[in-house]
Amino acid sequence: MTEFLLPAGFLGSWTIYSIYYLRKAYRTPSNVNPYVLDLIPSVFPTIGIMCTAIGIAYGLSDFDANDIQGSLPQLLGGLKSAFFATVLGIAGLIIFQKVLASVQQHIDQSPDRPRSSSDELSALNLISTQVENLERTFRTELDMVNVSVKENSTTFNQQIGKLNDLITTQTRQEEDHYQITYRQSESIIRNLTELKKAQDTYTKEQQTGVDAIVKSMLGNQKLLTAKFDEFSELLRKNNTEALVEVMRASTEQFNAQMSELIDKLVKENFKELNGSVQMLNTWQKENKEQVARLSEQVKTIIEQVDIATNNLKVASNVLTTVADVNQELVSGDGKLMTLVSELEKVMISDGTFTAITSKVEGAVSTLVKTTDAFDLTTQKLNVWVRNQMNFNEKAEILVTQLEEFRNLNGSVWDKYRAEMSKAVNIVSTTSTALKNDLENINQEFYERLNDTLQNLDGLIQRFMSGQPTNRR
Repeated sequence: MTEFLLPAGFLGSWTIYSIYYLRKAYRTPSNVNPYVLDLIPSVFPTIGIMCTAIGIAYGLSDFDANDIQGSLPQLLGGLKSAFFATVLGIAGLIIFQKVLASVQQHIDQSPDRPRSSSDELSALNLISTQVENLERTFRTELDMVNVSVKENSTTFNQQIGKLNDLITTQTRQEEDHYQITYRQSESIIRNLTELKKAQDTYTKEQQTGVDAIVKSMLGNQKLLTAKFDEFSELLRKNNTEALVEVMRASTEQFNAQMSELIDKLVKENFKELNGSVQMLNTWQKENKEQVARLSEQVKTIIEQVDIATNNLKVASNVLTTVADVNQELVSGDGKLMTLVSELEKVMISDGTFTAITSKVEGAVSTLVKTTDAFDLTTQKLNVWVRNQMNFNEKAEILVTQLEEFRNLNGSVWDKYRAEMSKAVNIVSTTSTALKNDLENINQEFYERLNDTLQNLDGLIQRFMSGQPTNRR
């Protein structure tokens, strides 16, 4: 029985593995290798041939030609093992060919079956179906992309229209503000020019009055000198009483002339000063009304206001100088000085101009902030426009690629067909080579089996005829 253990072990092991693999292929066709599955039946005769050779080698290993009777039991045991292995190999081939055919039929009917070399048409049909499904999917996605692009384009055009309207409105408002500012600037410049002319006229008149005062004082000095000369002559000629009378008369005449001159000068200066103050008050009211209507100013107005303030300071200094001269002329009466002080309080000490300047600076700051905010909005809009343009370009590229993929005669499908043709050729070549190998194995098996049987027959015939044999 020991000579049957080796072929039984080999064939039994392969039988167990074949049953396991066939059950796996029956249950999960997609997880098996079709080449291993096809090789299962052909392995049985291969193992049978190998065990046959091992049995014959075992029977002839200790064969003694001089002791044929003693060597015959081992030889017969080896031959039995060889025939037993051959019969089991052929039986395994026949049985598992039938089982494999049944399993293969089940696999062919399964949707998850693996593709073999004989299933090229089914594979091509499946590929065609998948390509059609993929084409429908791409068409659906392309339609969705086109709809999305159209919606985004419509929204973008609407937003661009709104932005154009907003920019047009903003431009119109800026033009209106510029016109208002320009007209008010011209009005302020015109008023300042008139005020400067009035101040120049007043300065000329004051200079004329001062010149008249100087001339009058020179005349009075000459008259006083003449009177003192006459007084000296009279002093030499007359006595003390006559001298006193002459001094009294001269003093009264001098005082009368000085009083008349001072009254005339004060009246003229006071009248002119009232006119200037009235003009300044009128200008101040008009300026307040104009400044109240300003919403946004520019830095040019502030510079003009600074220039006007400097001119007023210069005018105040001139008026202060005139007041000092008048104070020296009329030290006993301070009306002119009082008027000049009041004018200074109105033009300089009053905080109206400072408040107006502060409001104008605040308006300019607000205008600058508004401009910065508008610039920031414009930058964000430019970024959004660039992103939208990039999206449109990518969408166009995607549409172009999808169109190329949809074209069955295009380069993409040509490459795919070439790769599929190569794969089909490789599968066909492999199938042909495997078929040829199986045919060669079967032919070699039968040739070796025939040689073995012929040698065995010759050996038995020589043994039965009693002829001596030589050990090979």
